[in-house]
Amino acid sequence: MATIEKSLELNAPLEQVWAVIADHTRMAEWAQMDSVIITSDETQGVGLTCQCDFGFFTADERVIEWQENHKIVHEIIAMGMPMKETWTLEPRGEGTRFIWRQEVNPAGIRRLMLSMIKWQMGRTFDKALENLRAVVEGSSQITQRSDQELSSSVVR
Repeated sequence: MATIEKSLELNAPLEQVWAVIADHTRMAEWAQMDSVIITSDETQGVGLTCQCDFGFFTADERVIEWQENHKIVHEIIAMGMPMKETWTLEPRGEGTRFIWRQEVNPAGIRRLMLSMIKWQMGRTFDKALENLRAVVEGSSQITQRSDQELSSSVVR
């Protein structure tokens, strides 16, 4: 199993950060993907499902835990690999700490590529977190994903 965890201190109140991450249609703004389509009747909370398009592959996500203004947990299937992703918010004075944790358990030949998967996930997270900062804090410094990065990516 590969686990990646990254965090980011944001100069914004928790409620402002929550408003961005709880709106799954906005993930494409910051999380290095082309589009997000909500595929369930629920638009927030447990049971929300969506399809995330990364260009050459898609990921199907389902919210399995929702703690308002604190945590969202997703089950994800991408490229045939099950994943679990957790977003947690912690108040930090006037700001907010965002913690992003993802666990992936590849099978077969992909298991041999765990170190590369973890490395690629880390790179993707770093760029997405900087994009989240730009969206939440109102900066224009969004990092675009290049097609070459996407084609070399094993998981998002």
